[in-house]
Amino acid sequence: MVPTVECCLRNVTAECRTAARRRGIELSIAPCRERCDACRAGPFVLVDGDLRTGAEFATVLDGVETASSDDTEIPPEDEP
Repeated sequence: MVPTVECCLRNVTAECRTAARRRGIELSIAPCRERCDACRAGPFVLVDGDLRTGAEFATVLDGVETASSDDTEIPPEDEP
């Protein structure tokens, strides 16, 4: 399952968007996500609604990749 990754327009640069695209992460960018404290503090994204922060945007993206790679497909249960 591909996670939904959201961020604020003012919090990501063109370089950040390019880095996300290279990693296959599609960003949903809006003017404001109403997370002003996180936005002022540094790089952040919302992954499936959960706030993820880091010292650098690349670190935050690494967390997104980890979150998406941890998803394992659960086989359907055998029907009786």
